[in-house]
Amino acid sequence: MSAIHVLPSSIIDTQSVQPKMLVKVSHANYRNPENFHQQNASIMSNQQMQLYPPSSQRYYLSTNSPSIKQGSIKTDAFEDTIQNSNLSKKDIFTQQTCDSTCVMSGTPYRPSTIAYWPFNGNLYDSNNIYSGIYMPTTSSPSYVVGDIDQSISLNGTSYVLVNSHFLNLSYRSWTIEAWIFLYDVTTEHGIFSQCQSSTTTDKCLNIGVKNKRLYCSFYNDDVYGVTFLTASSTKWYHIAFVYDYSLMKQSIYLNGVLDGTTWTSGTSSGPYKGTTGTVTIGREYSGYYFKGDIDHLQVTSVAKTACQILQDASLTAYYSFDADVLNLDLSNNYINGLSNSISTVSGRINEGYLFQGTSAYFQTTAFTAYKSGRSFSVSLWVKPYSVVGGTLIHLSTNNDGSGTACFDLLGFSSTGQLIANLYYSDGCCVWTCSCHYSTSIGGPFINTTIWTHIVLTYSSSNGMALYTNGTLNAVSDAFTSFSTNVYAFTSRPYMTVGNPSNAGSVPSGCLTASPALSPGHYQGVIDDLRIYSRELTTSEICSLFNP
Repeated sequence: MSAIHVLPSSIIDTQSVQPKMLVKVSHANYRNPENFHQQNASIMSNQQMQLYPPSSQRYYLSTNSPSIKQGSIKTDAFEDTIQNSNLSKKDIFTQQTCDSTCVMSGTPYRPSTIAYWPFNGNLYDSNNIYSGIYMPTTSSPSYVVGDIDQSISLNGTSYVLVNSHFLNLSYRSWTIEAWIFLYDVTTEHGIFSQCQSSTTTDKCLNIGVKNKRLYCSFYNDDVYGVTFLTASSTKWYHIAFVYDYSLMKQSIYLNGVLDGTTWTSGTSSGPYKGTTGTVTIGREYSGYYFKGDIDHLQVTSVAKTACQILQDASLTAYYSFDADVLNLDLSNNYINGLSNSISTVSGRINEGYLFQGTSAYFQTTAFTAYKSGRSFSVSLWVKPYSVVGGTLIHLSTNNDGSGTACFDLLGFSSTGQLIANLYYSDGCCVWTCSCHYSTSIGGPFINTTIWTHIVLTYSSSNGMALYTNGTLNAVSDAFTSFSTNVYAFTSRPYMTVGNPSNAGSVPSGCLTASPALSPGHYQGVIDDLRIYSRELTTSEICSLFNP
């Protein structure tokens, strides 16, 4: 059967298109990963039906549909010589022009980081300049599991004092970002403060939550978010506060999306003029304390763009596998990995990792979507030497690939079919039924010795969707992964790449997939692994396929 091609609306002549045949390739009803509400037809498995789209709406055409007006096409050819192998091949990529997206706009701003508190069991600034003191000094700080690693837990009477050096934010651009978990949203809760004078315009910086909304104040120069926040037992928020000195503009972002700005008012804001004052984390200058958890608080000396903040909020980890960075995470989260028996060879983008032996693997703890129904996407390039089975990505509660819950997220069947597989639980957990299950979808059969781009997306409303080379291949029914009553994943699982185990063997007791996935060590090259905490759109997947 032909795979569904999700085409950008800009390349379709909607004025002249006749009704097209639309083909469903999955066993389930199709739900678009972009939540396109324009889709108004129910499409049944392995059936064709007529769809009459309004000229202003997007729609989906099968590869055998007539009268498609083609968009801009380009062919990209490059030499790719595999080291440590007698294989040498030229790969040809026919690429479609993609809509503009943010996914290739990284945040290379680590040199501009002024201060960074990861709160991983201590109050140290990663630059060793602005380390904090827990207040009151008669108590000890409490650290809990955070969204990225550990976080500091504040009870509404405690805070962190930073008084070792003056943190200069006056008359300049800056960005302050953090992850927060709220225990209470009533009244006012300070997150970050520096105050020279609480009665002088632009000399008292306060950032926090007030009347359930984010706000940033210089004193008499304030901006509020529009979204009402809630206290939840599962919800983390990514927050970002940006001051652009050149534009005299304050902006607030919530989960990577603009939530408030002074720019729309047409009036200038600031600049912040405080030239003295200590920093407090978890308390305003006037005494409003934070009640909740704070993780990965970062101050940078630039006004980050909307794209960069979206990446910071949703790109959980990015491993380029280039020779100059190897296992380092190039996202804003610093979740570095480790590897064994890996060689660096020519990749799809610069260098990649060659997996050859049974003990070759890369491992990280960057998969954050282990809580109930959290969306995620995984993107990677693969160039297999063999597709007779093999694990691309394995998740487990133990670092050896085993545990109370373990399964292959992506891998090959014994005949070379790409399989995606995801954990869920029905909450039964009694002797008459199992707690743990997995649901799987089968993609295309993958060719050896050529590059294939793979993206797996998931959301509770859309289920899983599997893409290769920018094309949607399969979708699942909607389901909720990692239900809240599942005890197995109490912290981020281990993600093992290229192997189901770091011990060179297939762990026992792990969930199996149907269609059948044949776990084992992968043979080939993997490049440009990206893990997102949201469901990517088709335009973003197109951009990743066309780097």
